[in-house]
Amino acid sequence: MSLILTSKAKEIGVEEFSLNLDEIYPSEKEKQQFKARWKSFYESDKFNPQVFKRVGNNLIYLSESWIPTKKDSRKSLLLLFGNPAPHSVVSRMYFAYEGKGKEHRVWRI
Repeated sequence: MSLILTSKAKEIGVEEFSLNLDEIYPSEKEKQQFKARWKSFYESDKFNPQVFKRVGNNLIYLSESWIPTKKDSRKSLLLLFGNPAPHSVVSRMYFAYEGKGKEHRVWRI
C-alpha cells in the first residue's frame, strides 16, 4: 500500500503535496470519472496551472502552510483555515483578495 498524501517544503510557507490517485480511486471506473472531471476543474481558474499538475497517477499541488517551528513555554493556539484559493497560493498570501481585487473579508475580522 502506498501513501495517499506526501508533502515537502518548496519554500518558506509553501508546501508541495502529492496525492496518490490510485489510492483514492482504486477502481478503473472511479479513475475514469476523475479524468473526465479533471480538464473542467483545471481550466476553471486561470491560476490552477500555476498550482496544480498531474504527473502519472499523482495530483501535485502547492498550498500554504504556517506551521511554526519555534517552541517555548507559551500555550499554543491553533488557527485552522481551509485550503486557500489558487490565486492566494500564487500570491503567497492567504485570502489575498476577493472578486474584482477587493480586500478579502477575512482581514476585516
